[in-house]
Amino acid sequence: MREYLDLNGNLVQYFEIPTEHQKLTIEARSVVNTVSRVDFNQFPYGTPMSTLADIEKRVNCRNYLLSSTYVELSPEAWRQAIDLQGNSNDVFQTAYQIMEFIYLNYEYSNSTTTVDTLSSSIIKKRKGVCQDFAHVAIAMCRSLGIPARYVSGYFFDHTRNRSMRGSEASHAWIEVLINGHGW
Repeated sequence: MREYLDLNGNLVQYFEIPTEHQKLTIEARSVVNTVSRVDFNQFPYGTPMSTLADIEKRVNCRNYLLSSTYVELSPEAWRQAIDLQGNSNDVFQTAYQIMEFIYLNYEYSNSTTTVDTLSSSIIKKRKGVCQDFAHVAIAMCRSLGIPARYVSGYFFDHTRNRSMRGSEASHAWIEVLINGHGW
């Protein structure tokens, strides 16, 4: 077994089997610690947009500020982001406004997109699923210089309330980097 830290500081473990083999079984076990929801008073309000200039200089943040495979830094994403930012000078508040705008103005609609749909297409249609909305939010945040990254996983609804938006499938969301607070 070999291991290394990747560019994002994640521990990567791997192994190679150089000879031909008929069967390979890999067993993995994990312990997942959960915490209760954060209350709104603990969110990282108060970090001015001017702090983004410091983050922009960090090499390990560069990928989270540029276009990527499904995230296009288009004029439409930039215009919407600027409009949503309004008079806000707060990094977290601006990212929150972007998220809230998407939640209120985009329609959750299965089978209207594919895994290859680009953020610019979603901005025009205003329809899609959580991965599409995450790509749009990332495009808008990055357009404003806010480092943002895609996160994928499962939305666990302990109440089994199937009416919750997105609870019937794997889920996607974003993280933004806020200077002094982290992701």
